[in-house]
Amino acid sequence: MSCSSLLIALQVGILLRLTLFTHLISGIGKFFEPIAKQKSYKADLTESLEDVRKHISRIKEVAQQCLAARSANIDKNVIELVERVDTLPQEIGEQVAQKLYRLLQSSPLFQNKGHGKLSLPNRRGRSWWRR
Repeated sequence: MSCSSLLIALQVGILLRLTLFTHLISGIGKFFEPIAKQKSYKADLTESLEDVRKHISRIKEVAQQCLAARSANIDKNVIELVERVDTLPQEIGEQVAQKLYRLLQSSPLFQNKGHGKLSLPNRRGRSWWRR
C-alpha cells in the first residue's frame, strides 16, 4: 500500500467517524430537545399560573372593596328608612290636619264669622246632617 492510499483510507476513516459522531450528537440533541421543550413549557405554564393567581387576588380585593361599599350603602339606606319611619306618622298627621283644616275652611257648612274661628251653621229645625 502506498502512502497516499493509506492517507486516503485514514481520511475516509476520519470522515466516517466524524459523520457517525455528528449523527450521534444529532441523535442526542433530538433526544434531549423534547425534554428541553417540556421544561420550557413547564416554566411558561408555571409563570402563567402565577399571573392568573395574581389576577384572582386582585379581583378578590376589588370584590371585597365593592362588597364593603355596598354594605355601607345598604346600612346607610336602612338608617335613613328607620329615621323616616320614625317621623312618618307625625308628618302624615300634620298633612291630614292641614288638609282637614282646608276642607273645613272651604266647606259651606262652616262659615267664618270674622272672629278667626270656624262656627257651625244654625241647627234649628230640621238637622243639617239629615237630608
